[in-house]
Amino acid sequence: MVKTTVYLEPDTALGLRHLAGVKKRSQAELIREAVRSYVSENRVRPPNHWGQFESKGGDVASRRKEILAEIYLERAGRRSKNDGADRG
Repeated sequence: MVKTTVYLEPDTALGLRHLAGVKKRSQAELIREAVRSYVSENRVRPPNHWGQFESKGGDVASRRKEILAEIYLERAGRRSKNDGADRG
């Protein structure tokens, strides 16, 4: 479990305390149950088009440093050619 802090309005906190006493359950149990229920009922699904396309570039995330280095070297090469043309 992950510990978190929740701030409640005074009347909500009082109602929770009363309900926990009547149900003979802890306030934490009731809060976890309510949050779990709310999250499962309001789950956000990814858009339908996700996963429908195939990348021809492979796993870009795992190659990010390599790709950025290639771009840097390519741009640096262009700069040095332009610098030479301006001086000539």
